Amino acid sequence: MTPHKVSKDGSFRFDRVFAGVGRIARASGTKDKKEFAARDRLLTRLYESGQLDTLAAFRDRKLTIAQLVQASRNGQLQSDTLLKQIALQQPLWPAVDVTLPKMGNKEATRSRYYVSLKALRQRSGLGTAATVADLARIDWRALRDRWDRSGADWNHLRRAISSFLSVLLGDSQHPFRRSLLAAFPLEEERARTTSLTAAEFWALVDAAPEHARPCYVVLAITGMRVGEYLRCTPADLHAEEFSIDVPGTKTRASAETIFPASEFWPWIAAGIPSPLAYRWLRNYFKAAATAIGRPELRVHDLRRLFAQLASDAGAPTAQVQAALRHANPAMTRRYEMKVAKREVGQLVGKALGRQRAG
Repeated sequence: MTPHKVSKDGSFRFDRVFAGVGRIARASGTKDKKEFAARDRLLTRLYESGQLDTLAAFRDRKLTIAQLVQASRNGQLQSDTLLKQIALQQPLWPAVDVTLPKMGNKEATRSRYYVSLKALRQRSGLGTAATVADLARIDWRALRDRWDRSGADWNHLRRAISSFLSVLLGDSQHPFRRSLLAAFPLEEERARTTSLTAAEFWALVDAAPEHARPCYVVLAITGMRVGEYLRCTPADLHAEEFSIDVPGTKTRASAETIFPASEFWPWIAAGIPSPLAYRWLRNYFKAAATAIGRPELRVHDLRRLFAQLASDAGAPTAQVQAALRHANPAMTRRYEMKVAKREVGQLVGKALGRQRAG
């Protein structure tokens, strides 16, 4: 065929139509006629070997001509997994950026994946020239040993990589993904409760801006998850019976009616709908927590405070589980452990009898 010139830089351009694929009108990446002819034949070979998906990906600018040329040099054009093999050879971090918006069902999940993959980029030693396949070069056990975050954070990273490869390769059972995850050790997660006291909570509320205070009181008095709270509207409030219809966000059981203490209704009426979006809800909380000397606290600790206060007051597991809308009672029992440990400690101390040192 006669090549067409690209007007800006003078390189030759493909302009071909393939049955089952449609028109491919893309730059060839070369100004040399001989090289252009070789690249044009490469497209023909792809078509003749039935690589219509690969041609369509090239048409849609999901692949570059350089990637196809490299695949040809590697003898991969006949492979029935050509697209996936090419995907493994593409630059890692740009691939992460492109794939991230397609990962997870919720924006919050994607945000968490972003944090995990950003931490991996900082700690893995894989630079800007790294390819997706280079993930297999990481010594995951050694990386875990120097990971300066929690076990839960490490496991979040594993989920982020799993999701990334599943989306990028279009196959959750791809051998590369399976072998990588097999080499990626899981970390034991420590169940997190809160040691926040009622007095500290009110100090935190007082340290927050006045317009933000109802948000934190509502979260503590209702035990709602942050996402549930942010979705609440005045239509979910029933002042006549002091109840709230919680818009479920996590489990089927989470979409239920709750009955907070009636004396806190003025706080609830002031805090629903939330006067703050999540960003400022979190920012004000972290500033207030730092102000009272508890910078490690998270907004979700207000839900844990609800659970811990209920358990400390002697509420049975079934009741706390119902109030929290936990699907599994094991999730609830962890809040009883603090009370149980204290009671056992007192029993042992009483049995020992002697209290004075020396």
